[in-house]
Amino acid sequence: MYSIKNLKRQLIQHYGEHLTFAEVNRHTDVVCLQNMASFILNDKWHKERNDDVAAESKPIVEAVAKLIRAEIR
Repeated sequence: MYSIKNLKRQLIQHYGEHLTFAEVNRHTDVVCLQNMASFILNDKWHKERNDDVAAESKPIVEAVAKLIRAEIR
């Protein structure tokens, strides 16, 4: 079982600046996620972009390898 302090610390560690604790209608520790949609989309875009760069560079590397082999022959 997590204590409230431990749970808060782990949430802050995971979500960082995107997490805010607030008080709403006298209920303390209401968790608010700020800008998470843009953060998730941005993170996904960067991951896909890195995958695209690797996929695009493979044919170039293969073409260079063929040229080097041909030059050696």
